[in-house]
Amino acid sequence: PNMNETSTNRTFIANTHDTVAVFDSSKWNVTGLSRFASWADIDTVVTDELTQERHNFLSDNLAKVITA
Repeated sequence: PNMNETSTNRTFIANTHDTVAVFDSSKWNVTGLSRFASWADIDTVVTDELTQERHNFLSDNLAKVITA
């Protein structure tokens, strides 16, 4: 969570064909230091349990949602 990491992550996303975001449910509704991607930049999300509302949001905005 620092500006150098944000810059690196943006570069990775800009130079990849498929972007996979992996995060757990504790990250919802947490404000970070900076944003390095929008939902439009993400192809797949891998996460743990989701409420139906969150699952619907991800399904409506991403190509693939994987819950573990």
